Amino acid sequence: MPRLNANLTLLFNEVAFPERFRAAADAGFKAVEFLFPYAWPAEEIKQWLDEAELELVLFNAPPGDWEAGERGLGCHPDQVDKFKESIGLALEYAQVLKPRCLHIMAGLSPKYFAAEEARQTLLSNLDWAAQCCDEFGVQALIEPLNLLDNPGYFLHDFDDAIRLISDLRLMGKAAPKLQFDIYHCAKIYGEVLPWIKKTAREIKHFQIADPSQRDEPNPLNLPLSEIFQLIDSDVPGAFVGCEYFPSKGTLEGLKWTVLYESTSF
Repeated sequence: MPRLNANLTLLFNEVAFPERFRAAADAGFKAVEFLFPYAWPAEEIKQWLDEAELELVLFNAPPGDWEAGERGLGCHPDQVDKFKESIGLALEYAQVLKPRCLHIMAGLSPKYFAAEEARQTLLSNLDWAAQCCDEFGVQALIEPLNLLDNPGYFLHDFDDAIRLISDLRLMGKAAPKLQFDIYHCAKIYGEVLPWIKKTAREIKHFQIADPSQRDEPNPLNLPLSEIFQLIDSDVPGAFVGCEYFPSKGTLEGLKWTVLYESTSF
């Protein structure tokens, strides 16, 4: 059955970030993820994980200047050195935190470069980064993001993501896997099940939120039973990250999980 893990950037935000690890464990979670760990020393985060007996599934590589609007550096021909520095920092954290996966953000489409040059830069950067991740025992991931929430994001189509992965593999290169965000898929295409079926061989990790308000998943808006059954059959053992904004409180919102016997913490 799919295993749910808590995204500590969004869930348990009733308390400070260091306290969210224990809160997640007390709620029954065995694993967590978060967006960016870089505001805290890796050793402190490792202590919070260990004290709560939690596994770390995922975090993101540095996105560049988030406050200035940057959403990754992977596709920028003039930022290759900065991209490599960011992956180096991420892997320093990974060496301590031992995550299963590292999400590498493609970035916004560069203003002064053609789309094909940006794509070739992303291919080259992903090849290099995936090799580095392999050396650390971490799976590199890429994730398409919907353009309504992320205007200008370069990787915004699941077919494009699969082509990137396939192109690298055909060239004999290291290749990332797919981070399949159910929320983003529903926002882009209006449906999810066909895309899980189509991309299942490349999926390593799922995330979930309701496509209406990005809060708790609602069976009125997502075919949740069918989604979890398909994950069980086509991507067995996958984690599903609860990456949503609680509509009330985190614990109150987690009541949705008990409706589905096909999920567990």
